[in-house]
Amino acid sequence: MKAYINKRMLNWLKHRIPPNAHHQLSSNNVFIFPSGFGFAYLTMVLVIFLLGTNYQNNIILMFSFLLASLFVTTMLFSFQNLNGMSIKLIKAPTGFAKQVSYLVIELSGQNARQYIQFHVEPAIQHSFMLTSENLNENNVKIQVPILNTRRGVHQLSRLRIRSTFPLGLFNTWTRLDLGCEHMVYPEPKLPMLWQQRQYQQELVEQGQVNTANQMGDFYQLENYQVGQSLSLVAWKQLAKSQQWLSKGHASAVTGDVWLDFQQMSAHDLEAKLSQLCALVIEYSQLQQSFGLKLPHLEIEPSSGEKHQIKCLQALASM
Repeated sequence: MKAYINKRMLNWLKHRIPPNAHHQLSSNNVFIFPSGFGFAYLTMVLVIFLLGTNYQNNIILMFSFLLASLFVTTMLFSFQNLNGMSIKLIKAPTGFAKQVSYLVIELSGQNARQYIQFHVEPAIQHSFMLTSENLNENNVKIQVPILNTRRGVHQLSRLRIRSTFPLGLFNTWTRLDLGCEHMVYPEPKLPMLWQQRQYQQELVEQGQVNTANQMGDFYQLENYQVGQSLSLVAWKQLAKSQQWLSKGHASAVTGDVWLDFQQMSAHDLEAKLSQLCALVIEYSQLQQSFGLKLPHLEIEPSSGEKHQIKCLQALASM
């Protein structure tokens, strides 16, 4: 029953608030309803009114009317806190499975905004709270956290914007569809052999292994080039000789590397993709040219950030 109601609600929202990268909040897409505290407040007002009429006491009646007028005034202020605010998509969320990624949006408007909560459905525990901001002066960019539960390319769920300002008597909210995709890469997990090689690398840096040849294809030292990742710096040698050197795997200088899905040591699909994801990140940090072979896709060897993103997107889409 609950699933049926949610489905009908989403279908209705799809026509009421269609997908768009830019939304302007108004009475067409902002909803308001008394909160639990608001209903309790109304009950108290009704009881006071009944007491006033029962005892024919004008002071009690006036007090009930005052509380009722406060209730209506609060409703107007609560609606105005969201009304007129503009929400624009800046960057769609991308990240790794079991980690947090961020949806970047820009807020603008004509009024000061107070205590507005932003979260992507359904995980309300991952949210952003805009406590106080005068949008008259500037546009505000905020990052809404999203917990990436599973790998893949997903349609981003609706962004819920909610406020109980000023007195908590009303829930004022909207549910916006920004019409973008949520890209979740596999969780990076290095293969065991690579982890052993990294452990051997640490032994060399600590002086516990005297030669790199004992590590097979571990690394050779070169002069550090400005712009290289700090993860490539030979910190042990830097501490001893004050000379900046960088390290690279010997196999990395023998030619292009192919990361083959079929050659991964894991047995199931997700584990293989996790290993490939970790290797893509490692080789990108080493600035090593590499290619990617998947069952239905082959990406030619290259290097750089664009190549890394292209490979990660291919892994997410598997």
